[in-house]
Amino acid sequence: MSHRLLEGVNSYTEYLQKPRQPIKLVDGTRFSLNSIKSVLSEAGRIGINSDMWNAESLFDGGNKDLQNMMGVLLGVPELRGNLEAVTGGQGPNGDKLALIIKDWVNGCSVTDIAQEHFMKDGQDKINALTKCGQNLFGRLVQTAAWGLGALLSITGSGMEEDEMEKLGNLPSCVYSGVNDDNAIVLRLLGVPRTAAVNLADSMDDDIFEEPLGGVRKHLSSMDEMSWQRALGQNEGKTYREVWRVLEGLNMG
Repeated sequence: MSHRLLEGVNSYTEYLQKPRQPIKLVDGTRFSLNSIKSVLSEAGRIGINSDMWNAESLFDGGNKDLQNMMGVLLGVPELRGNLEAVTGGQGPNGDKLALIIKDWVNGCSVTDIAQEHFMKDGQDKINALTKCGQNLFGRLVQTAAWGLGALLSITGSGMEEDEMEKLGNLPSCVYSGVNDDNAIVLRLLGVPRTAAVNLADSMDDDIFEEPLGGVRKHLSSMDEMSWQRALGQNEGKTYREVWRVLEGLNMG
């Protein structure tokens, strides 16, 4: 038995040492070598390449690239369980996954996503909302962000370094539920998703060139009127108070 195991290890080692094996991607993506080779093959078959990675249009409603990408990711063993659970096992394509992600990234409320994608005939809104929360936060957001980051690494090898760096925020858009790089920073600082984009738009872009601690310091110094100008009178006051409490700034 030990002899056969040793032969197996040696055989696999020789396989890994063959030329042109994408070994570096194993560490970078946390996919197995077989999964990476499968993704490369499937992506090549349907034409997913560096040209398809466009931060300005990937999450647009009329763009089908994300559907194709999610279809590829559904075939990855490391991701398949969570992604298939979200689709309910309804076919191998990535259409439903992509539509949910687009709605999430583009600011649709969780209630609207639940009604659009998780409510079956005769099902009440509470059940749909519960199912949406379980799938969106428990499975899809983390898994899709991981998968898209890995797919970018696998298919974007021909890109310039600065372009790859810029596109590196796409998985963070999925994870954070926003479609703006500056809003991602605010999400990292605990600003609610429903406020992050408008609040980021109201702030000077130069602020986001600072380290994360500097952005937080600026947020903490913003008065109520600044939040209200960005979010509306009632919403601005509420979001500011909630954020400051969560950050421990309104203690006592």
